[in-house]
Amino acid sequence: MVIIKVLEKMKKSLSKLKFYINDRGIFIYILSLIFTAIYDLTIQHLWRIELYLRGVTLEKFFIFKIIGRPIVSRVPGSIIKLGKSVTLMSSSRRCLSASLNSACKLSTIYRSASIVLEDGVSLNGASIVSRSKSIHIGKNTMIGPNCVIMDSPFHHVKPADNRNLYSGFELDQDIKIGKNVWLGANVLILAGSIIGDNSVVGAGSVVKGCIPPNCVSAGAIVEIKRFFED
Repeated sequence: MVIIKVLEKMKKSLSKLKFYINDRGIFIYILSLIFTAIYDLTIQHLWRIELYLRGVTLEKFFIFKIIGRPIVSRVPGSIIKLGKSVTLMSSSRRCLSASLNSACKLSTIYRSASIVLEDGVSLNGASIVSRSKSIHIGKNTMIGPNCVIMDSPFHHVKPADNRNLYSGFELDQDIKIGKNVWLGANVLILAGSIIGDNSVVGAGSVVKGCIPPNCVSAGAIVEIKRFFED
């Protein structure tokens, strides 16, 4: 009886295997998953080495995930630090939630700039640019596709003739994002913003100022603020 049951189970397993092989779509899908997994496991080590050579501080060299090649630009003397279990998703093929406009970007422009991603932070094609101040992102925060975080507007509003000139550091401000925060797709975080722990910012929102902890916020309504004086 035991032998008969074993043979029946083997027969069922073989029939399932035959189904997967005969169905071309499923077979190719399985092969693509295997190929992608092998590719990611091998190529991401090269991106780790590149981050290390560019002076990025890695909390644990092997305990974070890089899918696709991130864009990293660090000025000597500035700080870019990645905690444990950080995820940098720079591949549109692997990002399931949305298309990525570009790879993850981490950039510092002056020596005083710093970008710190604590343990468990995940980026999906997001851009973080620190000109001269600090951008600090707390543990387990999720940053959705195509988000932009920058500590400077880079240009003065007026006089209009000089807008194309870069400003000094007087417009730059620190940014602090708490732990367990979720930024939806296409969120823009401007200089001086503070987002409290556990809060959610809806897709397409523009943040300038302070968002308290444990809340859901959203919105990017354009309105006239003032007119220029002659």
